[in-house]
Amino acid sequence: MNTQVVDEWVFGALEIQNHNLDTSSQYRFWFNHFRENHKKIEGDVFEFGVYRGGSILSLAMLAKKIGSNKHFYGFDTFSGFPEDEYHHNDSLEQFTKQNGFNEEHIMNTSILQKLRIPKDMNNLKKNKNGDTVSLKKKLELLGKSGTFSENSLEYVKQKIDFLGLDNVTLIPGKFSESINDYMNSRRKEIKVFSANIDCDLYQGYDDCLPFLYKNLSQGGYIHLDEYYSLKYPGPRIAVDQHLSS
Repeated sequence: MNTQVVDEWVFGALEIQNHNLDTSSQYRFWFNHFRENHKKIEGDVFEFGVYRGGSILSLAMLAKKIGSNKHFYGFDTFSGFPEDEYHHNDSLEQFTKQNGFNEEHIMNTSILQKLRIPKDMNNLKKNKNGDTVSLKKKLELLGKSGTFSENSLEYVKQKIDFLGLDNVTLIPGKFSESINDYMNSRRKEIKVFSANIDCDLYQGYDDCLPFLYKNLSQGGYIHLDEYYSLKYPGPRIAVDQHLSS
């Protein structure tokens, strides 16, 4: 049997990204940066938005394969989006305010059609009582990928144990709190070698970008998972605001 097919099946069964050189994973540039620079650049690896560990655990496995001593820190609630972190910048209507986007483009995008967003965005603005429908409710209507609540810290820990990874530390909680707790617990200077931001929401990006900007090593790498997302407008807004400030 084709070894590439076997590899894909194994990665799929483990619910993790394929980190091999021939991968077409959306994280391939992050993986390649790690492979090429882990001995040259100081710092550890950080991920904000771990969910089930599909990306950070794959990179931690790659580190073991190539003999890297980098440590991996994964920040997440491990229970879905926090109730109080839905920002007005996360509203789908924000797409019409971003350069290059318009309502026709949004509604005709196959990605959004697959997510079952109604043809008319206004259909979700009011419920039967005439009250505004929350963004949380809109995302719930998209299924389990909407709020990422089908997860647990114990599940990800079990996966780490199964894979034999002693180079991963999970840090549960809201980013605004867990980042501060992590910083206060450190006795030495923090260095960020690379990071993946996969928060989906504006507030998550707004919380972790200052930390990464302050501590990123020269030549370090930050993967912005949702910058070009057609589902979550908040991340791009947060990144652009930080770059312009």
